[in-house]
Amino acid sequence: MVRIWLAYLTTRFGPRVALGLPAVLLLGKWLADPNSFDAWIVVDFAIACLYVLAFRIADDIADRKSDCLREPTRVLCCESSVRPVLLLAGFASLIATMTVAGTRSYPALLVALATHAWLFGWYAIRDRLRLGRRGNSHFVLAKYPLLVVVLAMGNEPTVGERLAVAAAAAYCGLCLFEYWDDRGLREELGSRYWTAGAALTLVCVLLYLLATSSFIR
Repeated sequence: MVRIWLAYLTTRFGPRVALGLPAVLLLGKWLADPNSFDAWIVVDFAIACLYVLAFRIADDIADRKSDCLREPTRVLCCESSVRPVLLLAGFASLIATMTVAGTRSYPALLVALATHAWLFGWYAIRDRLRLGRRGNSHFVLAKYPLLVVVLAMGNEPTVGERLAVAAAAAYCGLCLFEYWDDRGLREELGSRYWTAGAALTLVCVLLYLLATSSFIR
């Protein structure tokens, strides 16, 4: 089991994912409230990192059948069972959710649980909807702005306007990265228009955040 865990972590959870994605989530939190960074940033990073790991594993398990055709050398394609990494995902998600329950408001915990429901609900119906690679990418990436909300809510019971806009900024930024990083997605018909739309939306929401920031008041 440990061998499979190490193999998965070294090949599918490298620095770009393990550090880059949590950093984007923390940036989203900072955009929502530039004064929110304090000693709890270590806890925030741990929560983000654990959720990113759990959801990365969930994505890979859901895509295992297609990955075995396109990239048969991936760890999950070479193993007869996904139970070891599924257990790892369960541990990561459980620890992160328990930390959220102990350090965040009750609504933040509900958003964390809703994020799980969103993701696994999508996996259950996506084959029937047949929205293609682009549709799958957009739906799967939606978990990240929800995690921005979880991190930023703290003890606040509601989602403010800036937080919603900051979550949208994180989503648009990740969509742009996905189009840049995934050649197959980038070459789909109409992808340049989706990319331009995501870029324009990102610019608009960042300008809004800048205009409403205390830095320029």
